[in-house]
Amino acid sequence: MNAAASPAYTADAHSATLSSYRVGPQGDLQLVAGLAASTGGVPLDLIVGADQSSLYILNTGTPMIQVAGIRAHGSLGAVMNTAAVPASATGPATFGR
Repeated sequence: MNAAASPAYTADAHSATLSSYRVGPQGDLQLVAGLAASTGGVPLDLIVGADQSSLYILNTGTPMIQVAGIRAHGSLGAVMNTAAVPASATGPATFGR
């Protein structure tokens, strides 16, 4: 991705999937992949890591923090479980970056 086409991601808790978009220089959104990744649970919250190479996902269905690698063009790698969290967790930002 370049500055003129930054990636953005959304979570759909009902379908347990993530979607990816490109954000254009004028703020316009273009759908890249309606099914960018599957979480196998209930993705509630997302945060991009400080180094911009990982997307952290709070999956309240498991409950786990998951991670997907962000590729150079903004697509997502496989979703992997990283750490169990309390069922009361409200988002990845709670645990820092």
